[in-house]
Amino acid sequence: PNTFLAFLENDRWWHDNFYPNVADGENEYYGGTQDSWGMGKPILDQVGLPERTDVVLGETGCDYYVGIRVGDYTVHLIQLHFPDHPRDDKLSFREVSKRFLADRLLEIEKGPNDIVIAAAHSISGFWINQLSREDKDLLVEKCDLMLSATTHHFERKKLSEFGDHGPLMINTGSVTYPDSDITGSLPGYVQVHVLEDPLRLDVKYLNVDLDNRMAPGGEYAYTKFVGGTTRYTYPE
Repeated sequence: PNTFLAFLENDRWWHDNFYPNVADGENEYYGGTQDSWGMGKPILDQVGLPERTDVVLGETGCDYYVGIRVGDYTVHLIQLHFPDHPRDDKLSFREVSKRFLADRLLEIEKGPNDIVIAAAHSISGFWINQLSREDKDLLVEKCDLMLSATTHHFERKKLSEFGDHGPLMINTGSVTYPDSDITGSLPGYVQVHVLEDPLRLDVKYLNVDLDNRMAPGGEYAYTKFVGGTTRYTYPE
């Protein structure tokens, strides 16, 4: 039994607004083991995602794109299948998924009201390194926020050749299983606010061990200017 799936069925808001990334847990639940590559795709049916408007499913049945309208803005979300298993990047992050990413990015005509987010679980947490030079440049040109999750600690990734330009690249940490023994990571979650004038993403990692949700600073908080650079956010 899985209580989260029951929650998704019974809570209408989550059922209609949840956009899962298919990775290890889903493959294991639906396919029997974490090595069951691609078998986690029924989670998308569980929330009725294929029937939603503006959803494009990839050949794997796990990769997908959705354009989410919020007022005058469009959030372009690209979810990719890159599980921890098999323990070989070429087998886990397949060319079909990379091609899906590139095709969707090329289709996005990014204007001043477009926000582009790309996500993949990954083995090491730094999946941009698995892309070709051409696709890496395309991602840097179009994407604002790039997410991965496998390492269980919050961390910003930065490429020397791009500096503070391109997407804000982060590992999203973990609420229940932080990598505290090795990295000292805090249990928490990523909170994103979209702010205007100028359009920017306020991205923070909030520590759930604390009784309050005070905004952190330094390495746990960033401001990403859409179409521009990223900077640290310091608490007032």
